[in-house]
Amino acid sequence: MKILSSLLLLCVLIPIQAKQPNILFIAVDDLRPELGSYGSRAVTPNIDKFAKSALQFDRAYCNQAVCGASRVSLMTGLYPEFTKERTYHVTDWRKRWAGVTTLNQHFKANGYTTIGLGKVYHGSGGAGVDPDNWTTWDKPSQGKEYANPESFEAQKQAQATRPPRKRGKHRGPSTEASKAGDDFHHDGQRAKLGSEYIQKLSKEKKPFFLSSPRKSTGSCTNVRISPCRKTLASLPDIRTMPETVLPERFMPTRMCP
Repeated sequence: MKILSSLLLLCVLIPIQAKQPNILFIAVDDLRPELGSYGSRAVTPNIDKFAKSALQFDRAYCNQAVCGASRVSLMTGLYPEFTKERTYHVTDWRKRWAGVTTLNQHFKANGYTTIGLGKVYHGSGGAGVDPDNWTTWDKPSQGKEYANPESFEAQKQAQATRPPRKRGKHRGPSTEASKAGDDFHHDGQRAKLGSEYIQKLSKEKKPFFLSSPRKSTGSCTNVRISPCRKTLASLPDIRTMPETVLPERFMPTRMCP
């Protein structure tokens, strides 16, 4: 079970002639503030450039430490302590909160064309994505998780080490550098479809709210990462630390001087 998770949100206002601006809503899973604009050693020039002209929140924290509950909290504006929605999948949350107005529902009720694609809520379809309250809920073509044969082999080996009763799809490497194009991967497909929607919707008179999330940032091309010279053996062992306490010296930016 994850102890900590975070969600980076980018809301880009795209000017139009009317008083209602177009809105591009981007949510990124598990990114944390590992961006140059937050002082991280990660090389993220495009987001850093955007941050200079945007409003960056330096003390924003995730609503809940699991995916589904955090997303429902964000999209409804309700604390998990109030809704009791605290699990990964929050199955049937819409049935329990039928009268709640979600963010996408609010924009749709105020004259917006609302487009949802990707991981806005937890899942890619069904009642959990609030389908009745989007103008269109679209599902991009499925890309691939990995491009390198070595990554697939590592995933296979990881699966083989699990007990038979726990075998199934097992996660492989968290990152890889490949020569495949961005649209080879899941997120690249989402970005491609989102771009097509922007081109189409920007020509219409009606304002739009487009949610085009990113599921992960692990498999990317043309990304430079600051090298870490320390080995895993030299890093502090945090297994004995209390789950709710993480001293500053254990933060990721201190691990790679």
